[in-house]
Amino acid sequence: MSFFFHDQQEYYYADFGQGDPVVLLHGLGNTGRAWLQQVPALLAAGYRVIVPDLAGHGASAGLQAPMSPAMQAKAIIRLLEHLGLDCADIVGLSLGGMVALELTIAAPEVVNRLVVAGTFYRLDTPNDRGMLDDWCQALAQPHGCLKRFEATWPLLVGERFMDTAQGLAAYQAWHAQAAKDNHSNHLHWCAGLRGYNVEAELASIRRPTLVTYADQDRISPRRISRQIAAMIPNSECVGIANDGHVFNVSASDEFNRTLVGFLGTTHAAGSPLTSFSV
Repeated sequence: MSFFFHDQQEYYYADFGQGDPVVLLHGLGNTGRAWLQQVPALLAAGYRVIVPDLAGHGASAGLQAPMSPAMQAKAIIRLLEHLGLDCADIVGLSLGGMVALELTIAAPEVVNRLVVAGTFYRLDTPNDRGMLDDWCQALAQPHGCLKRFEATWPLLVGERFMDTAQGLAAYQAWHAQAAKDNHSNHLHWCAGLRGYNVEAELASIRRPTLVTYADQDRISPRRISRQIAAMIPNSECVGIANDGHVFNVSASDEFNRTLVGFLGTTHAAGSPLTSFSV
């Protein structure tokens, strides 16, 4: 069965292959299918790939109360327990990156290596609160999830990807998902993100860490990823040029090379071998 329970909440996950486990955590408003381009690349490299739908997303149960990254991190710990895994490589994009950071801070023993992409280390500044207010206002409208998706798609993938065959296919799939999403789930997440701040804890992270970003990301600008990397000892920071927020989709080849390359040149007890920046 591809379901597990945590805190009376049912979660869906997909589990592929054999080998060292890698857990992929998606962003707000997405599902595990956002990692479609990464699963084959990781399987080809010999990894087991585990892809949950976060609470209130995809095939996981809806939310009845606010959900925070720290709360969701506990569910990922439960997923590992459910699968009988002592630890795994944890990869998170955007919201998934926040969950991954909280997980690594709270339970470093279950994290082998950490990869965060286009994420945040705090959302408690006045500008952040304004962004969350804007999201909530958009989501509260009729068909709010769909309208927000349509407005943000160019920011998510970048212009060079939008009109390609792959870009049009991704748009259609994600558009259909947004059309049936329950806006209350997203609003509960937005409520749970208020006050999020792990800045003081980043220096405690000792797992091999890759921080990666797209240099045209206007949702999580590259300066944020560079700040995260500067605060995590011995982390790598890799930028991908000319792409937007969900660059694992719109620049999947570059993203996969970066991800698989990092996992192939690091180990749990050591430090990354190489450092990059864009």
